Amino acid sequence: MSEHCFYHPDRGCWQTTDQPSADTLAGYPEGTFEIPLKPGPDFDYEGSGWVERPAQPPSWEDVNASRDRHIAEGKEFTILGYGAPIHLTGRTRDLVIYQSRLSSAEKMLAAGDTASTLVIRDGGNINRHLTAGQTVELITKAMNWVEAVMKMSWDMKDGHGDFPYGIPPDYAERWP
Repeated sequence: MSEHCFYHPDRGCWQTTDQPSADTLAGYPEGTFEIPLKPGPDFDYEGSGWVERPAQPPSWEDVNASRDRHIAEGKEFTILGYGAPIHLTGRTRDLVIYQSRLSSAEKMLAAGDTASTLVIRDGGNINRHLTAGQTVELITKAMNWVEAVMKMSWDMKDGHGDFPYGIPPDYAERWP
């Protein structure tokens, strides 16, 4: 089996998985000719050969979508006195729950309650029983991380900080 590629000015390119029969070739529109196989997805055939399309620079919409996915996927955090890292996700509903837990933990600490625990369900669907102090530490770390990701996205889009030339091509691999 060998692939073949054909081109017609009105129909563009198409590829076959084997050499077409004489009857099939006779059915192709007049003006069809065989061309080399397409070298990759970012190539267009322009009359005499394959031409690579220039990559489009990333847009602020691309950065926003990547940032939002990154935050939603979350991150693992370690806190004092808790043996395992805790993976928190950053979906909108998660952030609302974290705010509520943070408020409860701060009220407990203000009342001098350092022994009672709060439950936080992590990104792996595991209930974590944390003291008020651990809850404040965990959620504060998570909020600081979200703020760092947000700031990085703004810096990329505005050409500030580590991104004086704007959005880098590898922006999606740069998130903290």
